Amino acid sequence: MSSGPLPVNDRSNPVPEPVLPVHVLTGFLGSGKTTLLVRLLADPGMGETAVLINELGEVGIDHLLVRRLEDDVVLLESGCLCCTVRNELVETLADLAARRAAGDLPAFRRIVVETTGLADPAPIVHTLMTDARLTPHLRLAGLTATIDATLGEGTLATHAEAVKQAAMADRLVTTKTDLADATTRASLAARLAALNPGARRFEASLAAAPSPAELFEGETFSIGAGTDVATWLAAEAAHGDPSHDHHHDDRHHDDHDHDDRVRGEHDHAGHHLHHHDPQRHGDRVATFCLTADTPLDWDVLTRWLELLLTARGEQILRLKGIVNVRGRDKPVVVHGVQHVLYPPQELLAWPDAARASMLVFITRDLSRSAIERSFARVLAAGAV
Repeated sequence: MSSGPLPVNDRSNPVPEPVLPVHVLTGFLGSGKTTLLVRLLADPGMGETAVLINELGEVGIDHLLVRRLEDDVVLLESGCLCCTVRNELVETLADLAARRAAGDLPAFRRIVVETTGLADPAPIVHTLMTDARLTPHLRLAGLTATIDATLGEGTLATHAEAVKQAAMADRLVTTKTDLADATTRASLAARLAALNPGARRFEASLAAAPSPAELFEGETFSIGAGTDVATWLAAEAAHGDPSHDHHHDDRHHDDHDHDDRVRGEHDHAGHHLHHHDPQRHGDRVATFCLTADTPLDWDVLTRWLELLLTARGEQILRLKGIVNVRGRDKPVVVHGVQHVLYPPQELLAWPDAARASMLVFITRDLSRSAIERSFARVLAAGAV
């Protein structure tokens, strides 16, 4: 695994950005994902959108159907194309892009992928960001997760997939809010705010729901054209202070730093990264931000990140950040999901005058203090 070299400062030959944004719609079984999807499909705002659905017959869109274009593709009144996922997702996406390019399908400007209720979003994210058959044509633009207003807290407490869906998302939609009382809604909202403070949150009921533009416009998962970097790193505002270390199993607020030697895992400097027993901590998730005011040595930082994700990838649901690299004027974006660190990107300018490096982590069963101590070694090793 490697993040790759730093981007080359060559403005005369820019690398063209992939043309089609892909948005993933996920949510645990019974979370209202299908109901929300049917509502979105009827919205004219879904025009010029191709939606990949696991099984067309289960969604119930016959009343929206204009005509069947092919065995696996139908056109809806809204102008949206609905396609069945055949075999593997990669094959379906590649085939869809090829048919669009060949003019065999009406032109569409984005793709929405519906996952199964039990899907772990990490492999899907990894595929969309790294598969060589897709990356020349597609880019992952957003991840939306649905959570049942009444049953959501119980689902998060008992199902790891639901936690990962909510923790990795950029947009969270609390569904069936008309069926939950105010206390239940407020409790779930607080849980989601702590679980994923950087995500935009919406509510859906029989009376109202977020629009396609609210869920599927813009670049929110990774950095792309027009991305608001401050929004992308929104968790920093709530978690830049060390006191903001949000954990979600109220039975275990200590970091258990007394057992850093479990498994004997350590970083390149010999500093041990401690391990939490997932059977003991349930869905314990933390979101926090590490910062550095001085420029960082790129080689030292990437070696650390690669070793960290290799050793602790299962516990690092997501990493994103902006880095002040020694010897470079522009900021460099880093992004990782579990074991994979993606190629870095250089921005045209800093989002603010501070020029501080910020690394936002969403972890499960891995404390802030363990990573913070290891990061201190990086700062020391990269010092002038």
